[in-house]
Amino acid sequence: MAIRQGRLEEWEGFTGIALIHEGLKTEAFHTGIKTAFKEMLNLAQELDDFSELKEVYGISVHNIEDGITHYAVIPVEQKYAHLKEPLEWIEVPAHTYFVAEHIAETDILESYEEIARAIQQKEYKPYITANNPVFDPLPFKLEIYAKNGEESADIEIRIPVVKELHT
Repeated sequence: MAIRQGRLEEWEGFTGIALIHEGLKTEAFHTGIKTAFKEMLNLAQELDDFSELKEVYGISVHNIEDGITHYAVIPVEQKYAHLKEPLEWIEVPAHTYFVAEHIAETDILESYEEIARAIQQKEYKPYITANNPVFDPLPFKLEIYAKNGEESADIEIRIPVVKELHT
């Protein structure tokens, strides 16, 4: 088992500041994501919300064949008049999520396989939109990290889902 505490949860939407990174899924891309998080946290240090910040979000949208668009996000309580380049605003709508905790030191891909099976067992399916092609069984992934967390820490994973309708 690579996950624990699989459950469905209604989650309010939020506004955030994001640094967007797009590319092919390779080891170099994952290094780029880590660098993007560091850059985003550095650029956001002067914001009022920053000192209260306990978590950062990684949102992956699998909208590119063999690649993803990744958003390194910090949630904020207010919209600021000016953002430093290359930061952008992001709005994440309220939704039903399948939530699970990825156990540190286990394979994240195994966690996602277990999550996909658990979603199906609950008679739900991953949320998709007509705007994005689907290149992954879980096309939208939201991962929550402690702001000053270590790579070896557990990660909360949220997958937006919809109830499967049976006809």
